[in-house]
Amino acid sequence: MAHQPLGAAVSKETGQVLTLVALFMTCLLVMLGLAIDLGFLYYFRRHAQTAADAAARAAVLHLYPATRDETLARQAALDYAATNGFDNNGTENTVTVNIPPLSGPYAGNTNFAEVLVTRSFTTVFLSIVSRDWAEASARAVGGVKDVLSSIAFLSLSTSACPAVRLSSDAQLTVTNGAFVVNGTCSEALRVSSTAVLTAPSVQVVGGYRKDAGATISPTPQTGATAGVDPLASLAAPSFTGLTVRHGTAASPSTWDLSSGATTLNPGIYYGGLRIRGSATVTMQSGAYIMAGGGLTVSDTATLNGSGVFIYNTKDPSNSSGAGAYASVSLDVDAPGGVTLSPPSSGAYTGILLFQDRANTLLFQIRGSLSSLAGTLYFPTAAVEARIAGGAHTAQIIALEFQMTAGGSSLTVNLNASAAYRTSQAYLSE
Repeated sequence: MAHQPLGAAVSKETGQVLTLVALFMTCLLVMLGLAIDLGFLYYFRRHAQTAADAAARAAVLHLYPATRDETLARQAALDYAATNGFDNNGTENTVTVNIPPLSGPYAGNTNFAEVLVTRSFTTVFLSIVSRDWAEASARAVGGVKDVLSSIAFLSLSTSACPAVRLSSDAQLTVTNGAFVVNGTCSEALRVSSTAVLTAPSVQVVGGYRKDAGATISPTPQTGATAGVDPLASLAAPSFTGLTVRHGTAASPSTWDLSSGATTLNPGIYYGGLRIRGSATVTMQSGAYIMAGGGLTVSDTATLNGSGVFIYNTKDPSNSSGAGAYASVSLDVDAPGGVTLSPPSSGAYTGILLFQDRANTLLFQIRGSLSSLAGTLYFPTAAVEARIAGGAHTAQIIALEFQMTAGGSSLTVNLNASAAYRTSQAYLSE
């Protein structure tokens, strides 16, 4: 039997080992290359997602109903994408903005913006087994949604003591929505004598005081979180483009309506309105600016209107007299005297009455008021209710509130969809 020389066997084994080592190193390099390229892919995809998210957020800030501008929305998205390294040069990267989105659950919804970002990059080792370039992509969708209010009544004052006061046999009933008092003192809410306050929830930042014969239901939650003014950033309406309906800036004059039927149109009323006697007044839908003189409804007069927004301010060119600040007073003797509802679209959707933030004069609701819907916004003024019944689908936001007259009874039934709705921008996908 022939034997293979020892040197030949060793040489053969060495060759096999070298072959295995070469194969192993090749596999190792491929795996290393794949790991590096996948790492780059992950990095660029994360980078693309960050850019897409930022771009979508920027776009929807220009999709709020009051200031909607799709051109600005698209440009904002491109600008923020560029800030994050995606300049939409068409070769290395692309940025596509779709308003409304073309895919997903919000496709076709004009309140949403879709941003698609792609980034191409050269592979290091992946080209050995596949391709010499790869693409990282990301998608983000942002939108604007309405947030319905859960607060029916909000007293904004933190320092007044009490900020909300019910006395005598006054009755205030909130059937839907929270009752929130931002006062911080120990008697921020004061219910005395045989007065009654009823609401789904009563929240007080500070404390409360209740007489033995009075009722607060349920027991107030003290130390509560202060309610945020949802209209704090809402700008006052502009005079620009509105028709002057009565008086002038140079010579404001209160329009006194005491009899007969009158139909009013939206616009500027220099000197405000006084509706009294047996007058029957109808407001057409739109915005009404009481530029000085305020708004007064009294006696057996009636005031009706739907889709109405009323802003109580002053004539900017007059600091006193008929052009100066005045109050809003609704004091009618006949049931059905005042029936008003707010706009259902536009910048002041859901707002019926908005008093200038520089006007601290009391808003009085008296008599046999019929129906007020929407939001009553008096951020620097108190609201006083001396009313004999009536249910209102209203939201009251005021500095302070009081019901101190005997026989006063007010029911507030918040209809959140008819009151002011806060719009929020958010990432949805």
